[in-house]
Amino acid sequence: MIMASASFSSTNETTNYARLCRLLVDVGSQILRETFDKIHLPSRLQRVLADPLVHNTLQSLFKKRIINPTQWSKLYPADKTSVSSKHFDVTLLMVLFRNICNLLTPATGWDNLPPETDTSREADIARIKFYRNTIYAHANQASVDDVTFSHYWQDIRDTLVRLGGAGVYEKAIDSLANDSMDPEIERHYRELLRDWKKDEDSVKDRLDEIEKKLDDLGNPEKRTRLTESFDLKECQKQLHSLYNTMSKVKIIPWDRNSAVHIDEIYTQLSWHREDTKPSGVTKEKLEDYTDIFLGHEHYPNPKRILIYGRPGIGKTTFSKKTAFDWSQQRKEILKKFDIVLQIRLRDVCDLHEVPAIFTAAKLLAADGALSSDGLYKYILQNQEKVLLILDGYDEYSCEEEQSPVHDIWEGTLLRDCHVIITTRLANADSLRISSHVQYQIDGFDSENGIKKFVSRFLKDKEDVDKFVRHLKERDLTDMAEIPLLLLMLCLLWREKYHRRLPKSRAIIYTHFIQTLLDHRTEKDADVGFRREVDDYKEELSILGKLAFDALLHRRHFLHVSELPSEILMKTLVEAGLFQMLKISSLDPKKGVYFLHKSIQEFLAGFHLKEELLSRKEEIITCLSKVTSFEKIVENAEVLTFACELSEEAACAVLSHLGMVGKKENLTEYNFSETPSIEDLSSEQRHFLTLCSRSFFCCSLAKRRELYPVFCLTLEVFY
Repeated sequence: MIMASASFSSTNETTNYARLCRLLVDVGSQILRETFDKIHLPSRLQRVLADPLVHNTLQSLFKKRIINPTQWSKLYPADKTSVSSKHFDVTLLMVLFRNICNLLTPATGWDNLPPETDTSREADIARIKFYRNTIYAHANQASVDDVTFSHYWQDIRDTLVRLGGAGVYEKAIDSLANDSMDPEIERHYRELLRDWKKDEDSVKDRLDEIEKKLDDLGNPEKRTRLTESFDLKECQKQLHSLYNTMSKVKIIPWDRNSAVHIDEIYTQLSWHREDTKPSGVTKEKLEDYTDIFLGHEHYPNPKRILIYGRPGIGKTTFSKKTAFDWSQQRKEILKKFDIVLQIRLRDVCDLHEVPAIFTAAKLLAADGALSSDGLYKYILQNQEKVLLILDGYDEYSCEEEQSPVHDIWEGTLLRDCHVIITTRLANADSLRISSHVQYQIDGFDSENGIKKFVSRFLKDKEDVDKFVRHLKERDLTDMAEIPLLLLMLCLLWREKYHRRLPKSRAIIYTHFIQTLLDHRTEKDADVGFRREVDDYKEELSILGKLAFDALLHRRHFLHVSELPSEILMKTLVEAGLFQMLKISSLDPKKGVYFLHKSIQEFLAGFHLKEELLSRKEEIITCLSKVTSFEKIVENAEVLTFACELSEEAACAVLSHLGMVGKKENLTEYNFSETPSIEDLSSEQRHFLTLCSRSFFCCSLAKRRELYPVFCLTLEVFY
């Protein structure tokens, strides 16, 4: 005990050393923690750590033992809400600064003293680490003379005050310079600094090794060796399994037992390529969907392929078919791709990193050896051999300016990858400028195509012929071009025992919803009577308002919290009108997704009709929220549904179109000497189409009554 006491006897020099240790350990660690909290706010830390890209990065460091089990348990505790930087040691904070804080590496690196002129946050973090190493160099003697102490103290003080804030730490640091310390306290701080140095030294070599590998990616020879470590065959095996599972399609959306293999339902659709030339737009019909890869004289090997079409035309089925055909090595032109990634864009909204998109799309097994980061690194070095299928751009949104989907399509990311993007007609214009080739899916353009599709659902040839004749008699052939609507017609025909089919799309969708409700009734033993769509009029209108508001914000889901009652939710979920899914990998909350965007639009139109019929003069209707022609175009399907459901609604929509058209000068025409439709701008043509659609939704008698109003709206022939 006497020797121990003697070995820790205090002198002025040992106290100087202990004070420096205390300054770095106590004040330095506190300021580093506060700096981290400024980068990742404590209120958002749980969400940041849950981000797939961040989690994958930290998990990789954990597997490499750069993060130890104790530190991992602090990052991902059993109670996720308890995570806090106050539980992170200094070594862990330094690892986090370098890997998940988007900090630039100082010009002299993280381990060297930055120049005096560099007073950036990154440089001051590096200075703290450098001074820690410098002070620890005196550990053997555990003493610092007064001159050296003053020099070190001033340098460390300036760094900490700059990083932590002069008004907060300046006086506190100055008071520590002369604070008395007994031998036990001195020993305590010496040991703390030693432990900090020891812990960080244990990860330094591993971090340097990782950074060296990243630098080697710039060296072609070394890069080849690095990418060889990615198990391509295992990746292909996982993707083949995924696409084989996805190849099943539910022909009755609410019935899992109705799922059939895509080969049993897929029917060749009509496609054409559009080329814009000075003389106008030319169209060329395709023989097979794989002709989209052939390109033309300007782009013989097109890398950005735009596919668009009407709602329900088969864009998603095409995406699934392409991925499945690749997995089965069926199409010769698809064999040139080592990897095909099919990504549903609505699942990756608001993600900002490509690996995070791969994770959210669930392309790889969550418990497998392959990581999204590894997949991305492989793609970066083998872009010519990769095909990305981005399905449903019209359902994609990204509130931030930075969007990897936009960057990929515009060629600032993965420029040499082949990329297919699908979207609705209304969203195609914003994608054209970056496309190399453009294709439109037309649907079934012949009676043979319709018959071939119908025969998959109606077994009897005579029944198929009768059904097709009925389509002609009721002038439903145009509607039957769209596979989704033709499927609904087939189901109605089959399930309703050959009743006459309605012409209006709105009535078709009404019947479709009725079919969903009927199917639920048949399965629910507690329901002893059949309920009609009209019995749900109030509930559907409420849901329609939520659907309409979501469309105005370009959102294609509802939050569960938005639903007005559990009873309504239970009824409609069980009916199969929509399904409950996680909104995104960043948001654990559940969202309500409609079976198809057109269902959301129909319900929005249903609400608009109900509101227009029951409105009072002092009430502002949903229609008043469609204040520009741009919003009218975005919600054209909603307005059409409302018009088809009610003549009174059609009158109101027509009047509103006239008001917006006049405000935006769409009714000011500059005709040539011989008036022609070519004299109109594309916006004016679209405007005329929408007005005409509203007008012709009315009965003949109503059209006669409205004709003066119609002409006044257009201000052309009246």
